[in-house]
Amino acid sequence: MKSVDNGIDDLPCTKYPILFHQFILQYALEKPNKVAIVWKEQEWTYNDLQTFSQKYAEMFQSLNFITGDRVILELDPSPQAVALIIACSIAGLVFVPVSPEIPFERLEKIIEITEPVALVSEKKVFHENKSLNYAQIQVLNDVIQISNAKPIVEKKPSTKLIDTDIAYIIFTSGTTGTPKGIMMSHRAVLSFYRGMLKHCQMSPDSRVGSFSSLQFDFSLLDIGLALGSGQTLVLVPRVLFLKPRKFVDYLINKQITQMNATPSVWKTITRDSNAGLERLTNLRCVFYGGDFFPIQDIAKLKSLIPKLEKITNAFGQSESIGCTFIDVQDLLGPDHTEVPIGRAHSEVDIILVDDNEQLITEANVYGEMYLRGTSLFSGYWKNTEQTDRVLVPNPIRPHTNELVFKTGDIACIREDGNFYYKGRRDHQIKMNGNRVEIEEIELKLMTHPNINVAVIAKSENNKEILAFILPNTGEDEHISEIELRKFCSVSLTKYMIPDRFIIVNEIPVTINSKIDRHKLKKYSLVGEEREL
Repeated sequence: MKSVDNGIDDLPCTKYPILFHQFILQYALEKPNKVAIVWKEQEWTYNDLQTFSQKYAEMFQSLNFITGDRVILELDPSPQAVALIIACSIAGLVFVPVSPEIPFERLEKIIEITEPVALVSEKKVFHENKSLNYAQIQVLNDVIQISNAKPIVEKKPSTKLIDTDIAYIIFTSGTTGTPKGIMMSHRAVLSFYRGMLKHCQMSPDSRVGSFSSLQFDFSLLDIGLALGSGQTLVLVPRVLFLKPRKFVDYLINKQITQMNATPSVWKTITRDSNAGLERLTNLRCVFYGGDFFPIQDIAKLKSLIPKLEKITNAFGQSESIGCTFIDVQDLLGPDHTEVPIGRAHSEVDIILVDDNEQLITEANVYGEMYLRGTSLFSGYWKNTEQTDRVLVPNPIRPHTNELVFKTGDIACIREDGNFYYKGRRDHQIKMNGNRVEIEEIELKLMTHPNINVAVIAKSENNKEILAFILPNTGEDEHISEIELRKFCSVSLTKYMIPDRFIIVNEIPVTINSKIDRHKLKKYSLVGEEREL
């Protein structure tokens, strides 16, 4: 099978990969018959992965797409989905992963923002779009069907794909009510992968379990960790999230040696006394990230899986995928009351800056984390204003023209040399590993005709999103929980829809006339409200 001509030499493997597909397929020649991906009863070898990736890339090439064109992948994790991601890279295209469960209004907004040349889906019926100007590509098992592809008489001029080109755009919640597209270059992704693999040091014949949807960049972490080290990626059905015993059965059946998931997954599994976690004799490592994992819950997990050797905490932002790692299994004794987020991986540097933009060098002094290095994102898609707010000149060396990422995360370094996380400078929260800008939920709720003010907060136990509603005068009887959930689901993904809707008579403010979210959260505990 011939290579796609995009100015790329020796596909799919190079001695020193600089592009996403080169990194992921670097073991295709060395280990062609090794199992690369497992999904239910389906197994693909590295040779299969290379073959299908090239096949899909040639499909894109036949449509005369050019370097930098966007392709939306509305797919659940599968071997075909991974191959399509790789194919986009081979063809020089920017892949935009979204979940098949994405609300239609939100998908429409992403389509409007990115102007894709194609939408790839496994759905039998595509979304209707009045201004349809992209190809619809349906992938069912190994069969590809293309519709609405406008033939191009002359091939458009393209450019060579280089490592600073954008590999993907991943959309997170945005403070303006519009989804925010994080652009990651090939160089940035591979920089993170190299730093991660230096820390993780994968064992031969590792089988890495992946539980995340493609729109959550934890899934890209899983892909790079497993395939970038020549090991096996095992995709775990998300439906097993609420079936702990079947979840454990699947891990046993697929002989998974490392399971990657957010803390919420493990909290659900460990709460079920019938799950049988002690049966996981092959599981040697648990890798988590995306949310807070209390030390007592980590200790409980370790006690329930006797053969567990390593528990790795990964911390970071989608703007760099991740920036710190630490193995925490030896930090669970009585002398430890909090879990550190570790140290910067080998490809990045983290500096702490105080409110006067001065470098913090003392231990136990909290400041904002600024991130520097080649793994930083390239900016927010078509959003220069928000990009300029967070990609800023290095405050320590402002005359070097170096841009650093102003993360908004507050942390300190303790005497052990590790970073310890305190919280967000803004009001960004994470639910089940998904990043949520609470302003987007608030703006949506305040478009409801019967709502005056809506304030979002995370519950005291960090498990729920609370929506505090101040109705228009005399309208509180016309607001129901069912109606509000339906209203939110039109444009918000499931993890963004509040768990509880609480009617309040007033919105408390601080001495600076800012909304007192902390006091609002206490309302939900002492009953100074009326819950719908």
